[in-house]
Amino acid sequence: MTQLLEGRRSEVVDITVTEQMVRDYLEVIGADMEQLHIPVTMPFIFWHKLETPWLHNAGTLVHGEQAFMTHVPLSIGSTYQCHVEVKRARTKGSMQFLEHVLEVKDGDQLMCESISTIIVIGGGSK
Repeated sequence: MTQLLEGRRSEVVDITVTEQMVRDYLEVIGADMEQLHIPVTMPFIFWHKLETPWLHNAGTLVHGEQAFMTHVPLSIGSTYQCHVEVKRARTKGSMQFLEHVLEVKDGDQLMCESISTIIVIGGGSK
């Protein structure tokens, strides 16, 4: 069942990076707000705008490993096309390890990626 999740992906959603969004994120992570910049970790919050039905009612979700790759820095005021995809799925005992890749694009240009492993404990993914 786990391998059936590989390749599942969300719909593409347009996300506009606003100054307020950046300020809020900097405040939450306790970063210096004197110089307004977009941290490489910020695209992770784009997950909140994406629909991932394979994780609904899947069981207890634990956020595991995470990595970020920036190809081109994001800009305040720009709108990006974002989606998340299950790139790798494996099972160990009663746990599923789902490696997701969040892609942030500007048209055809890949801006950045957020790679996250979500551990599903118990339940069954759909």
